Amino acid sequence: MPNITINISAPGTARHSSTSTPTSAVAHADLLVLAPPATGSEPVALDSGTDQPMTASALASHSDLHSEKWAALLTKHGQEKLDAHEWEWRNRDWLPWYCYQPVDAITDVWTEYVDGLNGCLSTRELKDRWGAKWRRNEGGLKTEAARCAKVITLIEHLAMKLNWNTPLALRFLVEKYENGPAFAGKVRAFCDYLQKDGGAGFQSVLAAAAHYP
Repeated sequence: MPNITINISAPGTARHSSTSTPTSAVAHADLLVLAPPATGSEPVALDSGTDQPMTASALASHSDLHSEKWAALLTKHGQEKLDAHEWEWRNRDWLPWYCYQPVDAITDVWTEYVDGLNGCLSTRELKDRWGAKWRRNEGGLKTEAARCAKVITLIEHLAMKLNWNTPLALRFLVEKYENGPAFAGKVRAFCDYLQKDGGAGFQSVLAAAAHYP
């Protein structure tokens, strides 16, 4: 008797859309594989996220867990932010898809981290809720995360200086670097500058801040 594959909800391919409920048309949702049951026993299902067997009687509670986890996300982040992502059910949790967005300004890295861009969850929210799991061990996302982390750490360092705060740190970067010929529209170049020579660029920016404003 062949295995039976049941797709609980329709999968999709995009990376920046979702649906309002996790049970109707959420991308990358559960795939349950029903294996032939032994005589006199319940059917056995495999959860694609864990490869763990589930009896048929457990499927209802599994669906309840979908809804429970989704409701918690709605309460915390709101419908609009959830709708900006696709979601995958993995290891008994909803996991969002997100790629770092193209930015033209150094301070946009901070905006993406704190507030999010184009209605998406911020990278801080992603990190706080899912750690590194949301990047799915993808090399490009890991590299970009390391670049952005240098800018974020720089702004946090500047904001902690005596008589400084985050708005002043952002203004300093805009006036001294973001609008300057070396880094205008060149966010990646600035990130690389902060990392080069063992962080010499990072220290150079901190030294420049000592004479500002």
